[in-house]
Amino acid sequence: MASINESEETPSHDELVTDQSSERDDGEWMDLMGKELQLKILPDILPSEPFPAWMPLRDDDCEPKQTADVGDAVLVDFVGEFTQSDGSDVVFQEARNWLVILGDGDVTPGLEMGIRFLRQLDQPGSVKCHSKYAYGPTGRKASQENIDVPPDVCVMYQVIVRAVVDSTSEKFHTPQFCMERAKHKKQMGNDIYQYEWDNRPGAMGGQGKNKALKLYGSAVQMLTTLINEMQAAAASSEQREIETQESLKIGITEAMALLVDCLNNIAALHLRAKSYGLAKESAANALKYDSNNCKALFRAAKAAMLDPASSFEESDAALCAAEEVEPSNKDLQKLRVEFDRRKRTHYQNEKKLYSKMLPKKTENILKKDAIEIHKKLDSGDEYRTEPLSAPEGQKMNRETDVLNQPDSPSADNDDSKQTEWGVFFIAFIVCLLLTGISVRLIFKLNQAGHTHSSDTGHIIPKEESEF
Repeated sequence: MASINESEETPSHDELVTDQSSERDDGEWMDLMGKELQLKILPDILPSEPFPAWMPLRDDDCEPKQTADVGDAVLVDFVGEFTQSDGSDVVFQEARNWLVILGDGDVTPGLEMGIRFLRQLDQPGSVKCHSKYAYGPTGRKASQENIDVPPDVCVMYQVIVRAVVDSTSEKFHTPQFCMERAKHKKQMGNDIYQYEWDNRPGAMGGQGKNKALKLYGSAVQMLTTLINEMQAAAASSEQREIETQESLKIGITEAMALLVDCLNNIAALHLRAKSYGLAKESAANALKYDSNNCKALFRAAKAAMLDPASSFEESDAALCAAEEVEPSNKDLQKLRVEFDRRKRTHYQNEKKLYSKMLPKKTENILKKDAIEIHKKLDSGDEYRTEPLSAPEGQKMNRETDVLNQPDSPSADNDDSKQTEWGVFFIAFIVCLLLTGISVRLIFKLNQAGHTHSSDTGHIIPKEESEF
């Protein structure tokens, strides 16, 4: 989607008024960006309608500003149309009392350019723009009963500028008008989140996500500044009237509520884009202003459950906190069921992994632990932290002793008996061999070391014999 860049060679408002004044009078199309972006001023000026209560009224002593510059706030009504393949025109969007800040990218580039060059209040105009100045290759989903805008389709807006608030005026910077600007940022962000999200594979929201995030972020920044200013004013207003202090407190409360809503919307946007870390961060920021906000707790728990870098304890803590605030919430109940399922699956996979790595005795103990975990998950009870009573401790000791016994006692006894008999048999054989060797040596010594003389009858020493 194209965006308006001030550095581009676009015609200025004065140039258009001077060079194409005749075309304005005749109701002809004026080229804003060549033939791809054109504006036609319609001749009839519509009667002014009552302004919303929040809109600063026109001053009676000065001429209202007729044309808007970058940074000004413009109250605008518009209707979006496109032509179908059969030639019929179809309305895809209708908006009334939208407060648009020019230059912030609140609306499509083509519509914003048309608003800038409408020179008179309450005078309708038509803006015809190419798809690159509208919704580009993503198109737009239709709101309510309207028809979707297909990708790469030219659209036309019927526009009426009802009022312009100068960005340099005091009215523009009042707390009430700042609140309204933030509300409309949120409103337009919601519209883009719902109807301009890019659902194409791998797009992760595309330009729709970026535009909505920018609008929410602008509202958050605006409200944060406003809250800080009102808190500083309330702190220094000890000598002021009580009504002033009460008004500041009410304003701070309203601004904080709107700020929390915007932060929750940012968390939802990141969840949809599968940016779970950013979703947790935004939800945590919302909880800083409202620690019991159920939406923030729910989205923090969901982001923690889906984030691979998070733990079950983190998600469970957020879920428990949300259940305390709103226990009957159906979305919370569904999330709890999903959380328990994921946790059970995780422990089952963990058990299978450890069973391949650890000995059989340890596997038996792990089986027992897994059974206890599953029982607690099924019953919904938390893990037991109090010490065991004496009977329970004795029972667990007996079960542990049974688990620690050999897997096959009879086989182990047979092996030990066979080992004892084998040792005895080897020892017996060794004794026999030693006995035989000893007898043989004695016999040899007697035969070789002593020889009896037949003549004298006395023993002759070995070294004197013939041998």
